[in-house]
Amino acid sequence: MKTGISNISGKVSNITGQISSTVSRGLGRSATAGMTVLNSIDPPGSLDVLLPLAAVGALLGGNQTRLRLLNTVGAAQVARAISTGLGTGMGRLSRNGAVQSRNFFNGRVQMQSWPSRLTPALNARDIQGLPLTVQASRGQMFESRGKTWHLGVTTVKTGRGERTLGHLQSLAAPASHYYFNRALPETTVAGIIGGQREFEPKNLPGFAGEVTEVESLVPALSQVKKWLIQLHVFWGGPS
Repeated sequence: MKTGISNISGKVSNITGQISSTVSRGLGRSATAGMTVLNSIDPPGSLDVLLPLAAVGALLGGNQTRLRLLNTVGAAQVARAISTGLGTGMGRLSRNGAVQSRNFFNGRVQMQSWPSRLTPALNARDIQGLPLTVQASRGQMFESRGKTWHLGVTTVKTGRGERTLGHLQSLAAPASHYYFNRALPETTVAGIIGGQREFEPKNLPGFAGEVTEVESLVPALSQVKKWLIQLHVFWGGPS
């Protein structure tokens, strides 16, 4: 009886795994199609872009609308400034090794980097709730111009093989998130956070998607977009 039950259990587990893998592949293909559409759209990236838009909307909507729009954008900018300072302090306190300082692009971007104790927790959020086996998890903190970023690189095993998710995010609220299907060299990180024209994320190899500061203001939207990006990286794309 024990042998029979064991055999049945093994077959059920195998069938369940096949079903899960098939569903994941289907979701991955759908997510890839969805990300192709989303990445063709150019949403506002920074809160600063909203200020002139709010001013124009205010002129069309009267005094009450003007005050409401401008106050909302202004409050978000203040919150970002405060959280940026808190994020930088938190990033510095998380140091788990030596700090390296380097200059990039003929000194236009000065950047410090260090290993962080926050890396395991931040990387774990990128696979939370997903049926994945983690092969490797690593990351670095980066600070430039008073703003701190974290690059997490998680390699997992899926039914479609080994996949890697590179996630560069600002330690602020609202945050900026950039996702890639590979790790990023420090020069690329410096180019992105330094705002170098030739390092626009969507034009870089391996770009999978992004969640902008403006999109992060709407938690429901940003969470769905992050979910689509994760499915696209882990189960979508070519076999």
